[in-house]
Amino acid sequence: MGTKKKIQNRQQGSLVIVAIVLMTVLGVIGVVMSKMYVSGNKASAENVSGDKALNLAEAGTQSILKQLKDKNCDPTQLSGAVQSGSDVVVTQTIAGQGQFSATFKSTGPSQWTVTSAGTNNRRVTEFPGLSCGSSSSGSCDYGVIGNSLLSVDKNNATINGNTITACNASSSDKDDSKSGDSKSGDKDSGKSSELPDHLWKKWFGSLVIKPAFAESKDKDDGKSGGSDKSGDSDKSSSTSASCNVLTKAGKLESGTVAIPALSAFVASTEASGDVTVSSDTSRGTGEYKTVTINNNQALTFNVSGGTYKIKTLTLGNGATLNMAPGTYYISTLTANQNSKIKVTPSGVVKIYVQTADIQNNVEINKGGTVANLGIYYYTEFKSKNGADIDAVIYASSSTAKSEFDNNVKLHGSVISAGEVTLNKIAITFDAAVTTAVASLAPGVTCTGGSSSGGGTITPGSWKEKF
Repeated sequence: MGTKKKIQNRQQGSLVIVAIVLMTVLGVIGVVMSKMYVSGNKASAENVSGDKALNLAEAGTQSILKQLKDKNCDPTQLSGAVQSGSDVVVTQTIAGQGQFSATFKSTGPSQWTVTSAGTNNRRVTEFPGLSCGSSSSGSCDYGVIGNSLLSVDKNNATINGNTITACNASSSDKDDSKSGDSKSGDKDSGKSSELPDHLWKKWFGSLVIKPAFAESKDKDDGKSGGSDKSGDSDKSSSTSASCNVLTKAGKLESGTVAIPALSAFVASTEASGDVTVSSDTSRGTGEYKTVTINNNQALTFNVSGGTYKIKTLTLGNGATLNMAPGTYYISTLTANQNSKIKVTPSGVVKIYVQTADIQNNVEINKGGTVANLGIYYYTEFKSKNGADIDAVIYASSSTAKSEFDNNVKLHGSVISAGEVTLNKIAITFDAAVTTAVASLAPGVTCTGGSSSGGGTITPGSWKEKF
């Protein structure tokens, strides 16, 4: 009896053990299946998100390609463009889809390489190359031209908000080390585990997109940033007869620019005598000797389409000169502090001047249409101390000199066969200025460099955007 009971107890114990084992096995299976289910759902969600990101990247690429064609392959002219060292980062919102970003690196005059393009969801798309016609010759689209000598204070001069890149600087100069691409590139490279090409091709050969971890580290990432010792040593300015143009992106370059000669200056016969303005008054066309506008007074030249000739024109402090559309020959122009020169009524004013001295806080066509004012100087043009000018400024003589200093603002362009000195100045060169240059300086042509004849976009290295 005792033996039988022991056997039964053993059998019951075995059943309990078997039950526990089965429960454990079933529990493990349940956990595994649960994780597989969650993982599957997550993968599915990621695939959907990835597809959406890929669609956005494709839409963004097509949108920016179309804009580049309209802007002669110049990414600096696109909406959402921000200069970062030698890079231009274009960020735009694609309607109904999301945000798309592309980074362009300058590799030469009118030459750009796309270094990344994608979305914030780590998907990128292939960005095809693009050519916008021949860039060998065409109308000029430079911000500043100084054929004899272009001297620029890199620390204080800007164009379109961009600081100035040293003369003869390559795309890998010091500014490159400050660009957003350099920083993100180093970060990405640090995280990347470089794999042999044959491995990623085997695993991802069916994909259009090359995965981030398959990217080899850019050879010039972080290495070229500190190599511009010669550029750093020239802290104050960059002067070179070979680098005679300043691009809208802030690069000093060498360009061959043909600047047609101005017609001979036509001096006043002085037959109309002197005019001194002690109270607001108007005058018509004439051959004036001296015209002096006293402090805080106004003179209006009121005959549109006429020709005015003046030997000496002086604006006193706070004086105002209203210029009707027409042609003005002025031997000597002096605009004292806080004076204003306005184009009114609307139309084109062309001022031919031997020497011009623009003093403190003078406003010339401020806020007006740039294409309405051309200033053509023969000997010298000086502007300083907070002057604000909207105009195209032009000189065809190789001995002509111009200087811009002390917080000058210029919405326009300087085109000179002579010497140009840019000290503390902020230049804005936009589409309105391009139009103005075409109408006020139509004979100026460029060979090579950033002429508006067109440029090229080439694909560069590809990586996912983090």
